[in-house]
Amino acid sequence: MDCFYAQVEQRDKPSLWGKPVGVLQYSANGQSGLIAVSYEARPFGVKRGMTANQCKELCPDIEICLVPQGEYADKADIQKYRDASAEVFAVLGSIDSRIILEKASVDEAFLDCTAYVESRLLDPACLPTSFIVDGKEDEKDEDETEGEDNCVMIMLIRIIHVQMKRKLWMKRLD
Repeated sequence: MDCFYAQVEQRDKPSLWGKPVGVLQYSANGQSGLIAVSYEARPFGVKRGMTANQCKELCPDIEICLVPQGEYADKADIQKYRDASAEVFAVLGSIDSRIILEKASVDEAFLDCTAYVESRLLDPACLPTSFIVDGKEDEKDEDETEGEDNCVMIMLIRIIHVQMKRKLWMKRLD
């Protein structure tokens, strides 16, 4: 989930939607740097690890959001990001039981869609209007068939992606 912390800030503060956003986390040693950069800030050259001053030099309109300090001075309070992560993982986990979800961190996951995609490939109703015509009437060789299978898999992954986005937006509207 690229730029997750920035997207959480944009979600919680709709006034930040469409604007360049960076999320800054202070550390006990006095060093502080961006831990997330929104897509809107990236064209200006803003990158993770930069200080707020460096960001403002490159992108004067960037909104810098601070990760709240925790109970102890050397710890950040990332509970709101954990809560947002739990929402996203709940949606990801509800798409289909054949999709294996492995959480790597608050903003990273691995999805194994193999069983889901393979089952969809076997379902003739899966993509009823999608077919590839190459103009040849003779039998296709193995390389051509493999290319067509890859196209279908890419379409299925896109379908999964759309389903995930739809569920996340519906969750947001609840």
